[in-house]
Amino acid sequence: MYFLLLFFGLLAGTTTVLFGFGGGFVVVPVLYSTLLAVYGADSEIGHAAMHIAVATSTCVMIFGAAMAALLHKSGPQR
Repeated sequence: MYFLLLFFGLLAGTTTVLFGFGGGFVVVPVLYSTLLAVYGADSEIGHAAMHIAVATSTCVMIFGAAMAALLHKSGPQR
């Protein structure tokens, strides 16, 4: 299970670098499917699985945007 998640994490990183997207395109469906497979569709987590997947992707994007803004603000590294 962890190797599968690692693979999709690498795939999301690669598509983000190459095409500019990855979180919403790769991570959300994988995380949603994983949560449903582990906890079941009838559990509380199963009912909130899509919200959890989208919120996780949003947190990752906010962190990435903040890092990019800080690096952009500081100018080129010498």
